[in-house]
Amino acid sequence: MFPNLYLFDTHIRVIVPKAVDRTEVQLYVYALEDVPEAINRSRYRGHERFYGPAGFGAPDDIEVFTEIQTGLQATGDPWNLLNRGQHRERVVDGEAIGHTTDEAPQRSLYRAWRQAMAEP
Repeated sequence: MFPNLYLFDTHIRVIVPKAVDRTEVQLYVYALEDVPEAINRSRYRGHERFYGPAGFGAPDDIEVFTEIQTGLQATGDPWNLLNRGQHRERVVDGEAIGHTTDEAPQRSLYRAWRQAMAEP
């Protein structure tokens, strides 16, 4: 499942690599059990407004994915720097904590990836 499955408050996102330069992103909206129908309806409408054809979520995310892929084609440096806020990152109960503007989540993902790749 890691790193291709992401659980959000309103949907599940699955990243499906298709080729070196091609990735499919699948979204699955889900309903909550044992709540009034109005709550799920509101969640669906909010999801549609944000991720629908006229929304800002999907086009923005797809543009980010596209630009990342474009950037990865560059030949300048053999690495990507993800050090924004690293100087103030702290460890609490074994977990790295950063400010909301830091790249702590990105560093965390790569730490988990490195750990998963090191396991037999």
